[in-house]
Amino acid sequence: MIHTVSAEGFDLAQKLQKYTAGKVKDIEKYIPRKARPAAVLAVHFKESRRGQDKTCTLALQLPEETLAVRETTGHMYAALDIATVEMRRQLAEYKGKHSKYGLRHRLVRRLRRNENVQTAE
Repeated sequence: MIHTVSAEGFDLAQKLQKYTAGKVKDIEKYIPRKARPAAVLAVHFKESRRGQDKTCTLALQLPEETLAVRETTGHMYAALDIATVEMRRQLAEYKGKHSKYGLRHRLVRRLRRNENVQTAE
């Protein structure tokens, strides 16, 4: 997985980069194995002009769709933590939609089997 980190309105500290790298590895665990080589994660931090609001934006490009999360709080690390949790939730939905073992696909297979049994009778 490729990831980029950028900042707007302030200088990106080494400590924040290191913390972000750890969070990126945490997100990478939740990406389906088949999608990992093609996955691209962009992390963008922005500080408001007054310096009170900090925004963290995560954009994860996967083969079938792009997942995006934006979180604004008073602290940059908190914004990253909350955005990471939201990204995990979106990845769980993505797996349900695009995995052949997901609930949606199991229901469709079951319905098709029932249709085949009814047409055979």
